[in-house]
Amino acid sequence: MPRRVRVHIVTVGASLLTNALREDQNVKQLLPNASSVRDVENALRDGRPTRRELVEALLSYVSRKGNAACAELTSMSEHTDRRLVDLVYLLHTDTEVGEVCGTVLERHLNRSGIRAERRRIEGFRNEEEFRERGLQNLLRVAHELIKKHRGDAVLVNATGGFKPEGTALSILAFVMGKPVYYRHEDFKT
Repeated sequence: MPRRVRVHIVTVGASLLTNALREDQNVKQLLPNASSVRDVENALRDGRPTRRELVEALLSYVSRKGNAACAELTSMSEHTDRRLVDLVYLLHTDTEVGEVCGTVLERHLNRSGIRAERRRIEGFRNEEEFRERGLQNLLRVAHELIKKHRGDAVLVNATGGFKPEGTALSILAFVMGKPVYYRHEDFKT
């Protein structure tokens, strides 16, 4: 009998970027006028810096900081440290910042020997889209992934992203009988 795959479905927020903006000189140099996620979104749309440049700077930051670099890695660390993760689906917004953060996490996890795949969730560019389509698309994609891995050990990590994302995903996981984990930034477990 084949071993069950240990799958983690993870919402991706912007903590990687906000932490790096506060702590990393390379990221600060790339984004000298950025003090918020919105500022970074606008800078990326204008091509200053390029997405590739920011991804490389953030990968360097993650290499130095490890799991402490962002909420997603910190919350998964109990599982990754014990080698209890085979596959991670990173659900990120359809924004420049979401694409960058998802790409960095995907590349970092893959380099660490954990298979990771990004899924862009449409409908998160503004408040109206978020209400009308974003949450529904998030639930649809997560539902499809849980069904795809019906015979596997699926866990839902609702730490990253907006609070409504985590809430909606938690309800879906509960209804589908899958465990949810969440780590508040001040908690150790």
